[in-house]
Amino acid sequence: MRHTNFLCLAVSIALISAPSLADDFTINSAATSTNDGNTLDGSDTLTVTGSGSITNTGGKAILATGDGNTITVNGSLSTSGGQGYQAIVSSGANNTTVVGGTITTSDKTGFGINHTGANNTITVSGSIETAGESAHAIYNLVGSSNTVTLSGSIVTTGSGYGIVNQSDNNTTTVTGSIVVGSTVGALYAIGANNTATISGSLKAASGGYALRTATGPNSFTLQEGALLIGRISAVSGDATLNIDVGRDTSYIYTTEGTWTVNDLDGRSFTYSGNVASSLSGGNSETADEMLFDSTRSLHASISRSAGSDKSGWVDVYSHSSERAANTAQPNMLPYKANASGLSIGVPVLSGTRSLEVVINSHRAALNIAEDSQKLDGQSTKIGVVLTQPPTASGWQLAASGFVGRTSYDGTRGEVLDNLSETGMTSLSSEFSSADAVVAVSAQYSAELSKTTRFEGGVEGSYAYQDIAAYNESSNFSWAARKLAQSAGGVSAGVVYQSSEALSYSFRLGAQRRTVVQGAQTSYTNYGTAYTLDAGLTSETYYDAEVGLAYQNGDGMDISAGLSGISSDLKTTGFAAHLKLNWTF
Repeated sequence: MRHTNFLCLAVSIALISAPSLADDFTINSAATSTNDGNTLDGSDTLTVTGSGSITNTGGKAILATGDGNTITVNGSLSTSGGQGYQAIVSSGANNTTVVGGTITTSDKTGFGINHTGANNTITVSGSIETAGESAHAIYNLVGSSNTVTLSGSIVTTGSGYGIVNQSDNNTTTVTGSIVVGSTVGALYAIGANNTATISGSLKAASGGYALRTATGPNSFTLQEGALLIGRISAVSGDATLNIDVGRDTSYIYTTEGTWTVNDLDGRSFTYSGNVASSLSGGNSETADEMLFDSTRSLHASISRSAGSDKSGWVDVYSHSSERAANTAQPNMLPYKANASGLSIGVPVLSGTRSLEVVINSHRAALNIAEDSQKLDGQSTKIGVVLTQPPTASGWQLAASGFVGRTSYDGTRGEVLDNLSETGMTSLSSEFSSADAVVAVSAQYSAELSKTTRFEGGVEGSYAYQDIAAYNESSNFSWAARKLAQSAGGVSAGVVYQSSEALSYSFRLGAQRRTVVQGAQTSYTNYGTAYTLDAGLTSETYYDAEVGLAYQNGDGMDISAGLSGISSDLKTTGFAAHLKLNWTF
């Protein structure tokens, strides 16, 4: 009997001291009660599958107590019918909530997710919608060191905030979107040492807050892709706004209260009168590339045509190019460019040396960093080309000089502005430049056979632009700039004469440009002057061209060519031309 009592006592002690086993629950159909009648009280798992749902008109959809619970919602949760009827309530520490489905609530304080512990993790790739008074979508009420990651969407149509961290040391990442009303905020930090990283969109109706902070210190980092619509307000305490939206993005952020503002891209910016602003280098960084582009087009046009024995010539060309972003060179902005032009040459002097007057019209359209800035330029140049007849050794020398003017129309259509209805504002500009170009070349030709000849040459040019000062709205003004650039190149190719009238050609070439003046430009931002570096000022280009020429018997010659272009700085493009020579 004594042994039996001892055995019973031992079993009872073991049962009392043994830890409770974790429970796993799955809901894959329509449920109407909290947890579908199950209990989550520590180290338990509840999964609402894609075909599952909880619709509770008399209480919470999911309630978890204790530590270490895991809640996964791939289906839907919905609550209604009374104050405080919330979709997910989780108390305790080290709990995990994952929402890939949908959450909707309709009542006062009907929070989407309410955590009241520490070290909890909330990940939302689905959607949360609340409609009641003070019905916050995600609410970390007490407890610290919680982590929230939102790649999905939040919408509050009542007076609920999007995400509220009402404690310390919480971390929030938003790559998705939050839309809230006019009296509340998309993201609100109340406490100390809360951090948030935003590359998604935060939108508040007129009068509402995109970012709001109290107590502090709390910090917010805006990364590339971030779009803020609404007030940026520090009610009290220390607040930090880190701007890391990319060097090719311009911004005007208006804040309220006391903020410390940093530009993590390392560029110049102004923070004055609660306005943080900076313009990307835009066309200032690409001006030297565009100057070379127009100079190269002009020089190629006259090299193809000048010095002929015809009565006149017309050369029409078109080309497109683009430069990819280069992580190794962050100061270089990506762009896409299209250009077309027309050159007309008329001989005015023949004999030992021929002299031609040439008029060139060139139009360029530049799209910088995917609509960060667009620039249209229209230039007209007039000049003379002096050509020496070929020597017995096969060399032909030429020199040219041009002067002209270029008119520019610029638009920045995507300047980040949190007080704009769209989160962006636009700036426009008009300015002009006086241009001058001089160039020399030496072309060489040698017969290789009865049907084939070699053609090559060397060339050099010096281009100068005096760019006038201009404004982009009343707050941004650019100083006048004198930009000069030298370039040199070599080419070599073969021409195959298939018949007396028809020939084909193939040519390879290389050119290098270098800025010799005006590598830096200056602008004034809300009254503060800055000097900007124009980025890399040297670039080497390579091109390959195929062409054909037809000599018409009635005195007109026709030639055309197609070429591909690449550079050591990731610039690529294509060009085409059509030339007509005639004899009256």
